[in-house]
Amino acid sequence: YKGGLEITMTNEEIREAIKREQVKIQEILLTSNNTFELNPDILKHKKAIDELRAQCTHLNPNHEIQTFNSHCIYCGKHMG
Repeated sequence: YKGGLEITMTNEEIREAIKREQVKIQEILLTSNNTFELNPDILKHKKAIDELRAQCTHLNPNHEIQTFNSHCIYCGKHMG
């Protein structure tokens, strides 16, 4: 939501945004020196991923739910 207009992302854009969030989490983990402390930045990135998944329609261009191993091919949500 930006300036009174709702901004919708395509499923492809959602997939790329989730990948960027996952890379940020991996970077934090790599620099954490295996301290296993709860890092608020990781929680922030996981929340962003959850919000992106909530926007995903899970539909391919033919308007069919597209999964691989029971997970959405775009956002990774488990689809049962």
